[in-house]
Amino acid sequence: MTKVLIVDDEKNVLTTLSIGLKRHHYDVYKAQNGPEALSLLDTEACDIMISDIRMKPMDGYTLATKVRERFPAMRIILMSAYEMDEEQYETVEKLSCSRLIKPFAVSDLIKAIKREERKGKNGCVMVLGGVEDRNFIRQVIESAGFTMEVLDMEQDIERQIIDSGCPLFIIDGDSLTDDNFKLLNAIDRLAPESHVLLLAQKGDKRVSQTSESNLTILDKDTFVSENRWAETRIRNIMNA
Repeated sequence: MTKVLIVDDEKNVLTTLSIGLKRHHYDVYKAQNGPEALSLLDTEACDIMISDIRMKPMDGYTLATKVRERFPAMRIILMSAYEMDEEQYETVEKLSCSRLIKPFAVSDLIKAIKREERKGKNGCVMVLGGVEDRNFIRQVIESAGFTMEVLDMEQDIERQIIDSGCPLFIIDGDSLTDDNFKLLNAIDRLAPESHVLLLAQKGDKRVSQTSESNLTILDKDTFVSENRWAETRIRNIMNA
């Protein structure tokens, strides 16, 4: 059963959301402020935190930052009746949080939680690349709030694709020989709901021969040099 922590300084909000989530068979915990939430998380391993943004003595952005530092795998949904400024929007993007605009129906919250549950179970990116490039890609993936697994070309490729359940594959085109370029076809066939980011050098003629439905081709030099841009592309795909 998914454990959900609700954080809000308004008791009626806590009560309403708690009742609604329990009716959908979630294990619900409640806190009325940030310090109380952090104290509770020290003893209860929750899967998802739903927090209001405007609270005292600790606002939702600060709470989300502390939770992400201490519990990096936890999914976070922030609630607010107000629009975000540019700095706040960047914070939400950096922390890989979802956001709900108040007022919302319990059914909207359930849909948001379902999306977060899918991310939690499938928050891994499968990567094929050389060691140096792979280490850089790992930094980008983890900065975006996800985890990375390595595709081992010396093992059973098809079994790795099927067992991974990863919604995203990042393939360094420089690591693909003409012979194993067919890996892209294997991903398209065995994991049709997954997306592929192919990092290609300009002028790579093999790229024009690919026709996979969920393939996005990115310039490798741009991906390597523009960290924030690369993180945003990963989040957009993983959070779709």
